[in-house]
Amino acid sequence: MKSGKLLRHLLALVGYALLTVFFCRPISSHLSTHIIGPCGGESSVGLWSIWHFDYAVKVLHSNPFWTDHQYWPYGANLILHNYSPAAGLLGTLLMSALNIEATYNLLFMSSLVLAGYGVFLLLMDWEVDWKAAFAAGLVFAFSPVMDNELIVGGGLDRMGIHTLPFFVWTFSRAIRDGKLRDAALASLCLTWVWGYQYKYFLFCMMLVPFFFFCLNKPIRLSAPARPQTPMLRLACRIIEILATLALALALRSVWGGQPSFRGSGDFHALATYVAPYLAFWGLLGARLLIRRSFHVEFDWKTINRHSLTPYVSTLGFWTLLNLPMIASVVFFMHSGDYGGPNKPWRGGGGAFNPLPMFLPSLTHPLWGDWMRSLAKMRHLALLDSYSLGLVALAAAAWLWRHPRKDRWVSLWFAGFVFSFAMTLGPWLKVLSVHTFLPLPFYFIHLLPIFTNLQNGMNFNVFETLFLALLFGASLHEMMRRLPAKAASWAAAAALGLLAFELYPAKRDIYPLAPSPLFHRLAKRPDGALLTIPTGAVFDALDADGNRGLVPDLREQIAHHKPRVGGFLGRISARTYRTMLKDPYWMGLVAAQSGGEVPPALPPATRGWWPTTSRKSMSRISSWTLPIRLPRSSGQSQAGNCARSTKKDPYDFMSAAEKHHNATGTHGHRPDPT
Repeated sequence: MKSGKLLRHLLALVGYALLTVFFCRPISSHLSTHIIGPCGGESSVGLWSIWHFDYAVKVLHSNPFWTDHQYWPYGANLILHNYSPAAGLLGTLLMSALNIEATYNLLFMSSLVLAGYGVFLLLMDWEVDWKAAFAAGLVFAFSPVMDNELIVGGGLDRMGIHTLPFFVWTFSRAIRDGKLRDAALASLCLTWVWGYQYKYFLFCMMLVPFFFFCLNKPIRLSAPARPQTPMLRLACRIIEILATLALALALRSVWGGQPSFRGSGDFHALATYVAPYLAFWGLLGARLLIRRSFHVEFDWKTINRHSLTPYVSTLGFWTLLNLPMIASVVFFMHSGDYGGPNKPWRGGGGAFNPLPMFLPSLTHPLWGDWMRSLAKMRHLALLDSYSLGLVALAAAAWLWRHPRKDRWVSLWFAGFVFSFAMTLGPWLKVLSVHTFLPLPFYFIHLLPIFTNLQNGMNFNVFETLFLALLFGASLHEMMRRLPAKAASWAAAAALGLLAFELYPAKRDIYPLAPSPLFHRLAKRPDGALLTIPTGAVFDALDADGNRGLVPDLREQIAHHKPRVGGFLGRISARTYRTMLKDPYWMGLVAAQSGGEVPPALPPATRGWWPTTSRKSMSRISSWTLPIRLPRSSGQSQAGNCARSTKKDPYDFMSAAEKHHNATGTHGHRPDPT
């Protein structure tokens, strides 16, 4: 690399680093005491993942892909849990000198820096002007999507975004240049994506055939008008009448209020409810088939050794690199340890409104509060989605109106449309109205492994990535058409508009700070904790099929004790089913709904059990009861619970009153902060 190009790359890295510090302010002055974004919920799961990897490796000297700190005493493997071994490995190295807060913050901030630089690197390799490439990196790394995640606490889910532009860059190079070296680099990047976030990995795997079909076009679809005969016209009129009736029934259900479809209801009830919607869309499709004649043509010449080599090489190298992990996943899925949710036909969660994606950001410090209050007053469903950024969308629209004969730009447009459709979820939703028009995500969600995807919103980073590439290509094209001086002013204007639109509000930062109770529990030599209310979650659904709550897992980082029950979504189905068959544990769950407390509880602990209903208990902070964990000489505590407690895994400590007398925590509810 020439000295001039090297200097630009170094300046770009420094620029992204400085902007990241500003974007995440004021965390730089509280790096080791606070966390970016809220600590609870999903963020606490990310913190727990980093802590557990470090604790398993350094303290337990055990496999970090297994835990019995959750779902004790049965434990669970974490192969397909929303786990990040790459972040855990880096965290283990950093936590040799830093605490968990500083480690988490540095990993998150470094991901933003590398995310911007990855886009810069890709566009520079495609000979885009460096100013346009730098601006495109800003669109991706500091988009309204990331701004929203910092506010709501996306945590570990977004910590791996930097891996995506590097994979797209190396894989595109392998296709463009046909070199095995680039295919090997692409396989390394794909491995890195998998190590950070398996949801992103699944989408990257979809991009491999998607790139092939978009660039080589082996299939061509044409739809010329069909000659209309009297019989076809009559059929169209009948279909239109039936479609009108189906639409009337659908509108009637809209007027009566639509369910949220977050887990309630059985197949027959939901099928009956959505039947008018599906009938309407099916009739429209039938009318289209009558009016148009669809022809599919295959161009077999595009499928040859030369065109397939980069794709096969990338996947082949990746397979060799990941044989142990691939074998583990195949084994656990084949053995029934992992499977789809109990009701895969649900489509994997709710749909999302497309309208907010084309509006100004709801998190902007100037107009965000006003737009949110307006949405609430007008009952507009704008708060369940995010903005893509008007500046980037306007640039992409300009490029669409002034197209370049560039197959890569066409690929980025196709990638944006595909990821946009995937982001919307299983069906189309307009404002707060579910239309139940099936979208690609619904059908992909039914495939093996893909059933673990909760909703399409996980793919909004790909949507933003392709939009950033289009923004860079658009700005480069504008600058190319202008004189040199005017081109520099155009770049400056684009950067100014981006700075105005992406300007972040001051962040709320949060101390990790679990309750002092949990620090006192850490001093106890042995024991597991029963948290009230207790429960278990698989695929984010609880035992009744309702969407499970994500509790705060920070306390386990403080006390290091195993926990009865568990709330790690997408864990082993075998563990979940085993717990549901355990009569004692199910007795504890039933007690939360007003049932009798299991008689095996010693009198001292029975007095601690709340008498409130399950509904009200879901709103209180967790209570804790200590349970005796049998000692295992010469072996780690968490590595042997499941094997050493088969006879009586729920033997409560008979000296619980001593704990009360020593700590004064009888009936204590931890500070919700």
